[in-house]
Amino acid sequence: MKWKIYNTLNNNPLIQEKSCDIKFYEYPDLDEFEGIYIVIDAIDTPLPTDFADNKWLAEEYFYQIEVWSLDMDLTE
Repeated sequence: MKWKIYNTLNNNPLIQEKSCDIKFYEYPDLDEFEGIYIVIDAIDTPLPTDFADNKWLAEEYFYQIEVWSLDMDLTE
């Protein structure tokens, strides 16, 4: 699932235009920070949500996506 999120964000024309760095679990070093930085964090492990005949039919995912920037105009 995290790669689906990554690929969806990475293929977005606005994000491509802004040249954003997209990372998993890695936060920017604030001493060398510039541009736009997107962090994808899994908050919880996948949980089964629907069952039929004691088999999982679906899973639920919980992710946090943070957008970091020192310039508010870059992220509008």
